Amino acid sequence: LLEVDVDKRWTAEEALNSPWLLEYQAKKNKMEAAISEEILSSLSKFANYAQMKKAALMVIAHHADQDQIRHLRDAFLAMDVDNSGSITVDELKSLMEKHSVADATLIEEVFAGVDQDGSGDVQYMEFLAATVELRCNLTYATVAEAFDHLDRKKVGYITKKDMEKIVGDSYDASEIREMIAQVSGGSKGDVVTREDFFKIFEMQLVSEADEIVPSKK
Repeated sequence: LLEVDVDKRWTAEEALNSPWLLEYQAKKNKMEAAISEEILSSLSKFANYAQMKKAALMVIAHHADQDQIRHLRDAFLAMDVDNSGSITVDELKSLMEKHSVADATLIEEVFAGVDQDGSGDVQYMEFLAATVELRCNLTYATVAEAFDHLDRKKVGYITKKDMEKIVGDSYDASEIREMIAQVSGGSKGDVVTREDFFKIFEMQLVSEADEIVPSKK
């Protein structure tokens, strides 16, 4: 297109059909498809987690290493088509349906499970909390840090008041009690002990010695 000689210059159609551009588009589509499957799988898992685990992953996402989550940030920006800073259900549907990843009903159900504050959009931190497990190994130290953050008074357990501060007005008192009851062992009543908290993640935890640095692709 930069050729001075008009007779030698490519037309717009020729440029769009150039081998380089076609190869680039094919790679882009392949990458989008891979992202779609991986992201939807992670979002689906997150949508079915107990609310306490979602809160913990929100904390972990806040403290995640930026190099580890670069791929997730890029995926979010790619899905946020209108650059609003959040993802709408239509934007999520558009990407997923483009690559035949899931039907509209499933996407709507997953979206509702990720939209923690019920705003109708998925904010960046909600998206990151739902996908952070793809790039960050959950070590004992990572989960302990999340527990310590939620245990605001440093008493060794998470109370209803602690959760009220974390979730704000998104949940009423009865919902917060249910949130705690889902994971509480009951030994200390209406609270979540450190032991209860670690049980949420026990099948996923890796030791510091066994930790594998996640891919940064």
